[in-house]
Amino acid sequence: LTMFKCNNSIYSGSSIYFYSTLAIQLLLPSLLSYITIMSPFSDWRIHVDQMHQHQDGIESALKDTRGYLDKLHNEISRTLEKVSSREKYINNQLEHLVQEYRSAQALLSEAKEKYQQGSGGVTERTRILSEVQLVYLSITSDIK
Repeated sequence: LTMFKCNNSIYSGSSIYFYSTLAIQLLLPSLLSYITIMSPFSDWRIHVDQMHQHQDGIESALKDTRGYLDKLHNEISRTLEKVSSREKYINNQLEHLVQEYRSAQALLSEAKEKYQQGSGGVTERTRILSEVQLVYLSITSDIK
């Protein structure tokens, strides 16, 4: 469970869930009260009145919910700012280690290249030595 401290209050990672659940609980009863079964022969004026009632209900629910959503938005923004500043701090602390690692990698690749060049020379000299030994053996066998 992740805990955050802000303005001497402790918030858990479930705050988002709490505020969104609260918003749904506030809106649900007002939305359910507008669901009615209409007869197909209703007058259009009834529909217009219902539209105005729905609009008023939505606006009143929006006023209540907006405060909770703004509070949630502010909390998330503060948390993101904290995470960003911590990330910058960690990057600054580790920058010299990253540079050391890069220079060590460059030295390693240079050493590998020198090794490859050296081992290539040894292989060539071993081949030449084998040829010389064959020639020597053939000459010594001819002398005998």
